[in-house]
Amino acid sequence: MTLDEHGLHQPHDSVPGWCPIVKVEAALQALAIDMAVVRTNITEIGRDVGEVKGHQITANTRTSKLEAEAHKAEGALGMFRWLLGVILALMTAGVGLAGVIVARGG
Repeated sequence: MTLDEHGLHQPHDSVPGWCPIVKVEAALQALAIDMAVVRTNITEIGRDVGEVKGHQITANTRTSKLEAEAHKAEGALGMFRWLLGVILALMTAGVGLAGVIVARGG
């Protein structure tokens, strides 16, 4: 056994190497390292999730804008169809009136 600067036995010298406590301590140290890796991975995944949420919000905003533009285009198309229908109706009435005038001979 070796002594430290205070005259006390070193901890590793006080427990023999064949003792199961040494193996448990080594396993706990390995587990602590593994847990540090898991914590790092969880932190990175959390950052990635935050980034994905940010992209999703941006995509949702763009989708909303596109839907609004589509509704405007549908409204404009509906108005165009209505206007075209009115013009065709007026043209039909004009042709009918011209036919009546021609039929009367005048």
